[in-house]
Amino acid sequence: MSTESTRATWNYTYEKGLADIMKELVNLPMLRGQNGWTAEGWRNITKKFNAMFPLAHFMKQQIQKKEKELKGYYKIIREARKSGVGFNDTLGMIIAELKIWDKLIEDNSKVSKLRKKAFPLFNNLESLYEGNAFFFLFVYINGHKCYSFTWVWWVLKEFLTALLMELDLCTVLSRYDAITFLLMMKFSAGSHSSL
Repeated sequence: MSTESTRATWNYTYEKGLADIMKELVNLPMLRGQNGWTAEGWRNITKKFNAMFPLAHFMKQQIQKKEKELKGYYKIIREARKSGVGFNDTLGMIIAELKIWDKLIEDNSKVSKLRKKAFPLFNNLESLYEGNAFFFLFVYINGHKCYSFTWVWWVLKEFLTALLMELDLCTVLSRYDAITFLLMMKFSAGSHSSL
């Protein structure tokens, strides 16, 4: 079989579908580890993707390659935006004068790929790649790992959902004794557990 026949043909709809599937699965502990997707995670992503797009018939490796590409584009734009360049959210394009483009490309040659290319998934991917960064603050207390990242995310999501829905928080806290433990107890230097 030639490499041409196994090359995946991607379009915006497929890319957005992949991003949406990953966002749906990102907080499931058995699918996402500390360093990325687990083997089970990739199997689930591939299965869901091919169910969503039955004519695609993409293999796991093709989907992994596309995710790596999307993440790379996301990181390039994120870094470029830190330098103060403009960004058109609608088009998903970096907006800069010629001199600034030259400087961006000098600093990171990969930026040149996006000079005339739109990347409308940037904001969609931001919630996937950056969305949970805040919750790392709660994982380490006094320098010790207290809970798994996914568990902390779930607890805080439950807590915030209750708050936003104006439920009786005392009831919610009593249902989840661990929330009270996490939010109110100061951990001693030697105390830690993983759930």
